[in-house]
Amino acid sequence: MSHRALSPDQFGTVSREEYEAAAGPGRRWVYHASEDPEAFKEGVRMENVPQNLARRRYAAGEPSEYAPGRGIGQGTYVGSQPHEVEGYGHWMHQFAVPMHHLEVPPESKGYKPEDVEYHLSHGGTGALLTRDVPREHVVDVGRTRGYGGLTGHEMHQLIALRAGHPVPEEHLTERLKDRRRMAKERGWEL
Repeated sequence: MSHRALSPDQFGTVSREEYEAAAGPGRRWVYHASEDPEAFKEGVRMENVPQNLARRRYAAGEPSEYAPGRGIGQGTYVGSQPHEVEGYGHWMHQFAVPMHHLEVPPESKGYKPEDVEYHLSHGGTGALLTRDVPREHVVDVGRTRGYGGLTGHEMHQLIALRAGHPVPEEHLTERLKDRRRMAKERGWEL
């Protein structure tokens, strides 16, 4: 199953395994939030990575300071789940990328394991995407609204539920079943 075969609202109707497989062979999902909904309209382009003073200094070998949300690496910072990056912008994007396109961010080198998967799975600094990503491997998810603590699969299930699309009960996670039940009982918006 290719992710191109699914529209963003269809991502919520598949099983977790089908969702992960939709990234494509040898690829995995990573997430990035920004203030610009059009930021990745043409895909991810390394020449469009914003160059703040810290990045320019680091690239030149000069002392530079890292600040959360303002990394020093030459690439796009990504997380393994939406909740790890939603504080950096109001618009969520997800990318299907090969693992070899990801690196340990420079601010994490030397004092944490040099294993990209470790940084992705432990929710620390995440990873640095260092290669272009073609448009067909980018999914614009929409506004970051209420995804705190949800996995990518659950985020898509929530989007589908909010849009009134049916989500098969056997694919719905227990966390979202509870959230749906509580919203109904208390009259909250899902």
